[in-house]
Amino acid sequence: MAGLRDRGLIDVIRAHAADKKPLMGICLGMQMFFSVSEEFGEHEGLDLVPGRVRSLPKFSADGEAQKIPRIGWAGLCKTPDMDWTQTPLSGLSDGEAVYLVHSFAAEPTFAFHQLAFTWFGGRSVCTVVRCGSIIGCQFHPEKSGPVGLKILQNFLVQ
Repeated sequence: MAGLRDRGLIDVIRAHAADKKPLMGICLGMQMFFSVSEEFGEHEGLDLVPGRVRSLPKFSADGEAQKIPRIGWAGLCKTPDMDWTQTPLSGLSDGEAVYLVHSFAAEPTFAFHQLAFTWFGGRSVCTVVRCGSIIGCQFHPEKSGPVGLKILQNFLVQ
């Protein structure tokens, strides 16, 4: 956020989103869409998607230590009652793998903003959000092979 502020980009990004123009955030870009982040202390985000960004838990749901940062492939899971048609996930099947590298995860205030999640240590982790024309991907589509390329192509044609 400091880098965006120093470059005078916060108001530009917020105006772009307010005009309902398509906007995609990848990894940290998605996290900056949220209201607040707890990375390196508590910091204000762009507040385009209500919610917080918190550290991934150091222990799994079973109490086993987890390696952080999380690095590797995970299958995208469809959030219940969520329709992926007319989103960047259109044409994908539940469980198709994407590549993640992260230590923090977004927690949207409203469940309807979460399009997809992945499992990490027995817990669901928000992996794709949508809020109006804003799309956020916690993973790296550019490193996720054909699945990631399809997501980027879908975003560009919507």
